[in-house]
Amino acid sequence: MHPVMNTKNLDRLPLPRRRVAMTALKAGRSLQELQQVVAAMKSSPSAQKELYLPVFHACLDPANIPTKNEWELLRPESDISTRIAWYGDAFDYYLEYFLGKLRGGTVYYYVACAVGSVLEEVQELVQTVEFEEQEIYDHWFDFLWTAKDRVKLVHRMKGRAVLKACDNLDCGKIQDGSGCRRCSRCHSAYYCNSDCQRTDWTHGGHRASCGAEPGWLLGQSFITGFFVQSKFISTTGDSPSCPLNYRERVFLRFVLQSDYQSSRTTVCTAQVTHLSTSDSDKPFFILFNYRYCTPTPHSLELATDSKSGYTKNLQGPEWTNILARVRKSHGRMQLHVVNVVDGENDRLWVVSLRSSSAYIHKGVRELVSRIPDSEKYGARDVMKDIKEMLRGASDVVEIH
Repeated sequence: MHPVMNTKNLDRLPLPRRRVAMTALKAGRSLQELQQVVAAMKSSPSAQKELYLPVFHACLDPANIPTKNEWELLRPESDISTRIAWYGDAFDYYLEYFLGKLRGGTVYYYVACAVGSVLEEVQELVQTVEFEEQEIYDHWFDFLWTAKDRVKLVHRMKGRAVLKACDNLDCGKIQDGSGCRRCSRCHSAYYCNSDCQRTDWTHGGHRASCGAEPGWLLGQSFITGFFVQSKFISTTGDSPSCPLNYRERVFLRFVLQSDYQSSRTTVCTAQVTHLSTSDSDKPFFILFNYRYCTPTPHSLELATDSKSGYTKNLQGPEWTNILARVRKSHGRMQLHVVNVVDGENDRLWVVSLRSSSAYIHKGVRELVSRIPDSEKYGARDVMKDIKEMLRGASDVVEIH
């Protein structure tokens, strides 16, 4: 059992000991439930025990050890308690369960950083014959495939300039964020200069959305308490939301940007397929589902179909304003929606793709207009034409 589990006075924990991974605090679980999970390890093979502690303790951050008053807010009952009672000493199940949670959580910067340290700790262990014989071996490598990719992105992100697109959609210039003006009220809109800011305020719709209750936009995002680099907040119904800080937002955009760039052909193919059979004037979005793993971004949904799929959760004035801005962008703004883990639930965020040119937008629609009626023209032909079109877009800058 980790030392923190025997620490009665949590208020006096020194900073190094606070690095302990208390997954319970990320998902609203109690210390007693963690002790039940740890107790289930006793009959497990030594290789699994050695792997379990660093992996299970990977999600933590120093700020998440609760004070005495905060600790009392934790609910004694939880879904995991039921699972523990049902599965008894099935340790493989617990490790698989938390690996799945952790895999989905690597879209968060501080989780990816913690996972990077854990991978170094267990590198020798996972290469042993004893570990390869364990039932959890395949689940571990499913997790490892995603985790290594996210850790690489953490290192790649460091020192990179953060680009911003002017939110005056008549301008839309993409440049280093340090040279942009930021709205002093909502802190989420960026502009080239005061003229662009006034234009967006007067004619672009920012007056209506500025200072509104945080909702779908990542720039105004709040989260309820899972994988958060912040003061611990319980997940009881009356608890406040916790802001997702700047670094977390930048990293999530960086993850999305990387996945989009590696799958632009797939994304464009989905658009061609959709537009060839639907009304091209109806807005749509591409869904990137990060619930448990790296997404396959081919899920395209109509943004106005309020009765099906993820769209039924995207409603209200804010969503209407987002769709209006897409229409005003002249093909230089595309809707991407990410689905991420937030406690026991999912969380949707809108992260718009901004382009320096409408070249790809127009190219996709031109391909749709040229699709022949011949049955010989199939998916491979569409993909071939898309790749050819994208080769001509080498000078187009796209950012999230």
